[in-house]
Amino acid sequence: MSDSLSSKAISGSVWTTISNWLLKGTTILTTIIILRYLSVREYGIVQLILSFFSFGILFNLSSFHDLFVAEMGIERGASTERAKGLFIGYIKTQAIFGILLWVIFFLAAPLFAPSGTEIYVRIVSFMFLLSPMRESLQLLFNVELKFRELAIFSVVEQTSRLIILITGLVWFEARISIVLLSTVLSQILALLILTPTFTKIYARYKGIFHARVSIISILLAHGKWGLFVSYVSNFNKTLRIWLVQVLLGTEAVGLYGVASNLFSHTRSILPISEVVSPIIPQYKNIPDKLSIIVNKGIKYSMLGYVTLGLIGAIIFPPIIKLLFPHFAESIPLYQLMLIGLIPHSLTIILTPIFYAYRAQKSLFFAYLRRIILTLIFLPVFIKLFGIFGIAIEFVLTALIFVLDRYFMAKKLLPEMRLSFSALIKFDDYDRVITSKLTTWLKKFSHITR
Repeated sequence: MSDSLSSKAISGSVWTTISNWLLKGTTILTTIIILRYLSVREYGIVQLILSFFSFGILFNLSSFHDLFVAEMGIERGASTERAKGLFIGYIKTQAIFGILLWVIFFLAAPLFAPSGTEIYVRIVSFMFLLSPMRESLQLLFNVELKFRELAIFSVVEQTSRLIILITGLVWFEARISIVLLSTVLSQILALLILTPTFTKIYARYKGIFHARVSIISILLAHGKWGLFVSYVSNFNKTLRIWLVQVLLGTEAVGLYGVASNLFSHTRSILPISEVVSPIIPQYKNIPDKLSIIVNKGIKYSMLGYVTLGLIGAIIFPPIIKLLFPHFAESIPLYQLMLIGLIPHSLTIILTPIFYAYRAQKSLFFAYLRRIILTLIFLPVFIKLFGIFGIAIEFVLTALIFVLDRYFMAKKLLPEMRLSFSALIKFDDYDRVITSKLTTWLKKFSHITR
């Protein structure tokens, strides 16, 4: 692993982690402020209006972001012309859909929006015009491994939304309109601030002739399977909830929901997947180097998530008991589910391999097999262990699922190794990474003093 790549991976992990923590804090503050100033009915209208945008965004290719990060990353080293062609083709297609969606939602709002909310739908419709701009910026930053710039973009967007929201609600006494306007204006502000950086990074592509690339062909060939994966994954989550409802009742669903959300928040503290996902596809044509990246990624991912699991098992339970004593019964579920961080640490490294080798179809069928595991294991373990059977099934299914994916990924990348000795061995690569991390953290601590 080169010094340049290890430096980017380390700085990317730190910047992404800091960004995620700041975003969690500002998101909590934003939610508290909105709930403080809006009535239940007004908050319901906001959620309804935003749901229109969530529905519309399904049709502007945003769901294929990860696919095109991988595709552009694969071509970046092999053919800059094709990489540029992919970028331009994808953003053009997004822009066409964005304009069409804006026209539909802006002009046809009276036809489907509840009476009196047409203006709110029109405010939100401008996000369809902004979507291609945001996507172009985020796609380029990801492919060029500009993790600091991605972090800055996210923080600027969220903090500016908070500031606009406070200003509008407190000083101008605006309500629903400012909540929706803050979402639109914060995106515009973040785009304006980061556009000069985008222009500077895009300069390496500017003078290059771009090859014509059929976006539709990519979507119909292997791209569609990535979309199917997200649908099947969401279905599995919904399936588990309804099985718990049928077998144990609504209260058990509530307890599982709290434990599941806690697990998700704990897992997101280490956003390793956001760093490795754009890196792995770029080394597809250099299998020896890719195997080192994957092997070391698995090692440090597992180390990080095991440590995080131990910390989470100690820190979160007292907080839940103190703030939400009526949900204290969810704590044992959460602590058992934390074992699932071990297979998760492998999953986030293995998934980009399937995108790098355009094997999303294999990934899709692996997700289908996971649904079958849930259907078989969940009723059995609930019958044997009651509510704790939910957590046992969750962990066991995750372990079998990651082993399934590991053996499939091994066929794509035979050089990949997973062994106990490799996990505990401290070699020259580890010394380089440790040295880089120490140096980077010293610089960062000096800057923040």
